[in-house]
Amino acid sequence: MERKVKKRLPVLREMVQEVAAERVDMVHKAELYNECRQEHAELTQMSHNIKDLGGALDMPAAFLGSVDGELDDVSASLDRLQEEAGWKLGGPELVQLMKDSDTGLKQLQAQRRRRLCSENLRYNVYVPAVGVGPGDDGKFETKYDNPPVDLLCAVNANLLERSDIRVLLLSGPAGSGKSTFLMELAKELDMEYARQSESAGGMEVLVLSVSLSSLQNPLTNLFYEALTQKGLRDTEIDELRNLVHAGNVGLIFLLDDYEKMPKLIQFKNLYKSNRLEQYRPQQPIPSGAAAAYPKVIITARTEMLSRDEYYYRAFLPIEEGSSEHHASRGFKELRITAFNEGENGDQIKRFIHGKVALDLRSRLERQFGTIEPLSKEAATELQSEAARSWSAPEGTQEDTRELSIDAACRAVTASRGRSGSLEHVKEYVQKIPCSMLKNVKREAQPMFQVMWVLAAALVEVPADLKDKLKQCCEDLQTEKVWVYQDYLRALDSFPELRAHAASPLFVGFAVQILPALEVKMQNSDAGMKAKLLMLLEEDAAQMVWECISRWRGAEDSDNVRQVQAAMESGLFPDGMYAIGSLMRLSEAVAGVLKEQGLLLKQPKLVRMAQDHLWATQQQARSGLLEDIEEESLLQDTISKIGIIYVLKSALCRPNVRQLHIYALFVEFFIKREAEKAQGMFDTATLVRESRAYSQRLAMQMTSYDITRVLLGSDNELFHVKSVWDVFVADTALTRFAQQCAPVKFNGRSLSFLATSMQAYFCAAGLQDNLHQILHALAVPLEELTEELLQQELIARHGDALTLTPPSAPPRWPPGHWPPSYCPRQSTHLRPPPTSCEAPPSGGRTGRGERR
Repeated sequence: MERKVKKRLPVLREMVQEVAAERVDMVHKAELYNECRQEHAELTQMSHNIKDLGGALDMPAAFLGSVDGELDDVSASLDRLQEEAGWKLGGPELVQLMKDSDTGLKQLQAQRRRRLCSENLRYNVYVPAVGVGPGDDGKFETKYDNPPVDLLCAVNANLLERSDIRVLLLSGPAGSGKSTFLMELAKELDMEYARQSESAGGMEVLVLSVSLSSLQNPLTNLFYEALTQKGLRDTEIDELRNLVHAGNVGLIFLLDDYEKMPKLIQFKNLYKSNRLEQYRPQQPIPSGAAAAYPKVIITARTEMLSRDEYYYRAFLPIEEGSSEHHASRGFKELRITAFNEGENGDQIKRFIHGKVALDLRSRLERQFGTIEPLSKEAATELQSEAARSWSAPEGTQEDTRELSIDAACRAVTASRGRSGSLEHVKEYVQKIPCSMLKNVKREAQPMFQVMWVLAAALVEVPADLKDKLKQCCEDLQTEKVWVYQDYLRALDSFPELRAHAASPLFVGFAVQILPALEVKMQNSDAGMKAKLLMLLEEDAAQMVWECISRWRGAEDSDNVRQVQAAMESGLFPDGMYAIGSLMRLSEAVAGVLKEQGLLLKQPKLVRMAQDHLWATQQQARSGLLEDIEEESLLQDTISKIGIIYVLKSALCRPNVRQLHIYALFVEFFIKREAEKAQGMFDTATLVRESRAYSQRLAMQMTSYDITRVLLGSDNELFHVKSVWDVFVADTALTRFAQQCAPVKFNGRSLSFLATSMQAYFCAAGLQDNLHQILHALAVPLEELTEELLQQELIARHGDALTLTPPSAPPRWPPGHWPPSYCPRQSTHLRPPPTSCEAPPSGGRTGRGERR
């Protein structure tokens, strides 16, 4: 306890200093002040609890004397800051201060917008989401008369700009970007605060972003818990309610993760149970603007909504005394479409553009330190001209850096006239330390500076910079940087990957591991030989391989590349020259096999040819065709069809499945986090332990049929032990393993980055355990009986791997399930065992039974 308290005190003091140092943005100052007050209250309560426990046990805590003194000093500092400001920081009086301030609300919000634009660089790729409303038939399908629209514009048109709509439901499949869109919407509302306030008649608009899964009682206590999470005290919440009733503040609720609420309260109407209509003015407002609030946006998965045909009833803004029919007029629903749809072009390509720019910036930051922000306008102007006219000076002894910036300024001046932003660009680049250029060749320094400027802004890397980017990376002696064309080429070589890329989450996975996927899935010589041996006899396979090797050396390299690329994708090559090259290879292979008398000695090819010849033989027997010698016809069919099939099978790479993508992404993610967190433990240990942590957590969560672990109260004195304690234990290895795992942990809840990630780790954990058991028992899979499996599981884990029954009975006879996978109680099954107990006597556990 002493360690925890003393660890949090220095952090609290730093937070207080940050509050005192903030002089410009009073909104940000109020937010910091609220965080300090909340942390101070938690530490004070912890101190009181320790005193009470020490008194009951007659064990005085000597360290609390200094702690109480420091807490009193912090409280006094916060009080002084409050007095200096002359108003109550963090309370609803902030609204009145903004109105009465000399700078005015518009100026404060303009300052905040400038800060957001110029200081907050994006570190994650975001492509604007598109959605579609219900068509004439009520279906959410993209049609010529129901085109997809930008989701942000649709939200403004269907909710924010309409006074009669109060609830908007955003639905979409898992990973479609619902939560990401809500975060972007909250930022947009923050930056457009002045416009919203002006359109609402001068009133303030407060946006409350809430994850419903984090609330203890979302059914009746939504407003209070949402504000408590923001750090507001009870008196401040009451004052805010009074401002809402007076018409000075309008509320917008952004409610996320509806499907992650407890199942008992799903499809309950939150608007009705929380009586959200009470959070609007209680007196007539002349302008009528405030009467449009509160507004509610809820996100939910379509998989959950499909369970109830009349799901919309749970989202209607039903007020006291109103009917469902009347409330339906204030309800709208939009559905997020597939990621690669929309009228603004292919979103996958836009995603790749953003990733290239962010990868470039992160690469430079890793080598030279953090890049200071630059306005997008300035970088765009320099980029557009530099991409067309930039060239490194040759044969000059002057300062290359000065010449490069002057050349860019002259180019822009000649085309667009003098721009004030270019002066900022020039000043910015002049501040680049010379030490950053010491490892860069002199002729590459101008291009390096352009890359630096491009990386500082969120702009796309143009196609004609490809060669220069690669050259600069070689000069910097860094690893290869994939640019836009590299990603497109890799995507074209994996057409099945586009079929999976229907959501931003999965596209993010795929794009991040695309370089590694290309290396893993490339068709090696050893793989080709192995495929040939599966189709042909050993002698014939060796001859075909020799023909392929000679063909590679004799044919034009472009033709060979086209043929192999087409074959790897399972397609027939395009182009007259590529087709001719493939035909020459096929004829060469058929000629060699026929010459050696091996063509008709390949059983698989003969069977394939006979299947194709059946119709021809029937026609010959009926007299429609001339009778042809069967052996000659068989050889001809094998030469034309069988050889092409063999070549296609040998050159075709393995199909990419979702399993490959998840496995590579997990490997990439865990290894990257382990390298960043390396300190007390080496990378190999962190990778191994993090994977084990993820698998055990996924299996445990699946056994409880949950996707998020709520850790309950943070009371350290009266903590109740649970099965989840091992996953949040205060040990160094647990903290590092959790940090490297693809999980989200905020102190009160624990979940995976995606539900599909949990399913992958659960399957991987069960598979690894089965492999270990088979290895330990030293028996083949067909000889593994239920008794052996039970004994080994109990010896290894006790009841740790017991899974809660699934929702549907498994496909094996009653009473014969594996001990770690027991079915739910039903009319034809006995009650499930409470642990890994043995099956009931009398059941068949014979040698022939297997999983």
